[in-house]
Amino acid sequence: MSPRPLPVLLRPLHTDEFAPVPLHLALARATHSVARDLPDIARALATTTGTYAADRRATALALRAIDAAHGGGFFSLPEVAKFEASAAAATFDPVAVRQPEPQRGTSGGEQLRREPTNTPGPLTGDGRSRQAVVDVQTHLVDPKLWVGPHAKALGQFLQLVDPDRWSGAIDPHAIDAAAWAALMFGASETAVALLTSTPGPIGENVLENAQIAAVRDVTDRYAGTGRVLTHTIVHPNLGPAELDRMVEWSPTLRPSAWKVYTLAGPPTAASPTGGWFLDDAEIGTPFLERVQAVGPRIVCAHKGLGGPIPDFSVAAASPRDIGPAAASFPDLTFVVYHSGYERDPNGQEAAFDPIDPSGVDRLIASCGAHGIGARGNVYAELGSTWFLMLRRPV
Repeated sequence: MSPRPLPVLLRPLHTDEFAPVPLHLALARATHSVARDLPDIARALATTTGTYAADRRATALALRAIDAAHGGGFFSLPEVAKFEASAAAATFDPVAVRQPEPQRGTSGGEQLRREPTNTPGPLTGDGRSRQAVVDVQTHLVDPKLWVGPHAKALGQFLQLVDPDRWSGAIDPHAIDAAAWAALMFGASETAVALLTSTPGPIGENVLENAQIAAVRDVTDRYAGTGRVLTHTIVHPNLGPAELDRMVEWSPTLRPSAWKVYTLAGPPTAASPTGGWFLDDAEIGTPFLERVQAVGPRIVCAHKGLGGPIPDFSVAAASPRDIGPAAASFPDLTFVVYHSGYERDPNGQEAAFDPIDPSGVDRLIASCGAHGIGARGNVYAELGSTWFLMLRRPV
């Protein structure tokens, strides 16, 4: 019997290399509470449990349950947001901005007021502008390439994180370019999507670099330019031929950035257990010099999420090389996917620890030690990190 539908926030997500981290006690309580209440609420609203679970109202239900399970005081949401779509929309409205405390001599306290943003974007129903939604990591597959170990790993990942949807064999046509376009631009408010891919050399990956660029070009033709940004995946530890391909890839594929998975691929002198580092002379420096030479001068690096627990994380998943690489190449921009976060079922990150940094602290320490500050050339991406931390508000 398949499990009951849950809001996305409470589904067990993880990388495709490892099983999800077991629920800790508070999150288990919240999950049990939502699983118990969700069917009754859906029934009262005359909708299905699956439809309600994908709704903003279910997000409010999940956040209230998480808050209660951790003792309260973390997320402030009205109970009515569980039931009324308008209340949920108001709760999660991106143009709701909190005003600072008034200066001396003014009247009134802290208020929550809504005002137009300066970011161009579509208008809401009452004519107010809203901020554009940008998704910096989206995926699709080519059904013809749905073979081999990379497809098998991705299929297992889908079945683990969403067993209700993927209870049987994976149909790759359900996650192909047509499905991606319909879901990304037809069924969501996404204004700009960045299309990337998983690690894997030519002939083995489920989506190859030329196909990523082709999806962008087709989308531009039908939806206008600028709706899709692209990565070109590079595996520098596969040898000099991979770097030589960048010379051709840059003008022909026109990527917005280069994507690297430093934890993937064959071992190197700097990382005998597999993978490589951005600051090692054998692999990292030649790669960054090539980026510098051919452009674009943006490097997106997967850092963190290297194993089921920190002790099992691949060494090359550490962000300790970000600071020295960014300092050595100040004309390059580094985007650190996941920010070096590691999921730890036995503990959690707290205040920054400069003595024994772990997880995201390693990224902060690495940047700080090499003079990379708030105006520096390193950006911390928080997609999966935000999801994992949101469920553990302590």
